[in-house]
Amino acid sequence: MSELRLLTVHAHADDESITMGGTLAHCADHGIRTAVVCCTDGQLATIYAPDMPEEETRPRLGEIRREELRAACAALGVDEVHFLGYHDSGMAGADTNHDPKAFWKADLNEAAGSLVQWDPRKHGGLVFDPSQFTNATVPPGTIGNAPRSICCSPGINNWDMGFFKGFQLSERLRMEFRGEFYNIWNHTQFYSVDGNISDTGSPYTNSGGYVSNTGTFGLAQKVRDPRQLQFGLKFAF
Repeated sequence: MSELRLLTVHAHADDESITMGGTLAHCADHGIRTAVVCCTDGQLATIYAPDMPEEETRPRLGEIRREELRAACAALGVDEVHFLGYHDSGMAGADTNHDPKAFWKADLNEAAGSLVQWDPRKHGGLVFDPSQFTNATVPPGTIGNAPRSICCSPGINNWDMGFFKGFQLSERLRMEFRGEFYNIWNHTQFYSVDGNISDTGSPYTNSGGYVSNTGTFGLAQKVRDPRQLQFGLKFAF
C-alpha cells in the first residue's frame, strides 16, 4: 500500500482535538487518510456547561460526546471515525472500575479484533485484511495473534416489525388486518466468511484504496434476505 495513512487511538472524545488536532488537520491538508478510534463513551466526564443540567444531560452524555467527536473530526478532515463502545472506567479505586463493560477490563484481543475486522460494506465485501496473512508478515510456523473470531460473521443488525388492527363488523363477524415487515431497515446481513487462506488470489488495490485479492479469502460470500413485507386479512365468523 503506497498511500500514507494515520490511525490514532484515544480514550475519550475530545482527546483527538486536544492532543493532536493540528496533526490530523495537517495530514488532511496533505492528502493523508486519517482514522480516529475512540475507546470509551465518555459518560463519566464532568459537565461544566451551565445550560446542560446534570440530571438531564448525564443520561445522554455518551451520545452527546459521540456527536461532538463526529463534528470535530469533520472539521479536522478525518476520513473515518470508529467507536469501540466501552464504558468509562473512572479514576482508580472508583466503583465504576467494576463495570464489566469498563474499558480497563476489556480483553486485549477482543478490543483489537473490533479494529482488525472490517465493515464489508466499505471494503468490497471483505471482513478482514487478507494481505496481513502472508509469509511476508507471519513466517511459517509462527503462532499468529489474530482474534479467534476474525472469521466469524460481522454481526447481525436486524429489526422486524408488525402491526395488527381488528374490526368488529357485527356480533358474529370480525376482521383482522395485519402487516409484517422483516429486516425493516433493509440492513445487509453478511455471513459465511471464507477463512481458508488457500483461497487467496492475486493482490490488487480496489476502488476504495484497500488491498484486496482475486480470491475469496476474507470475503463474506453470502447475505441474508433483504427487507420483506407481507400483509394479511383474516375473517372470523
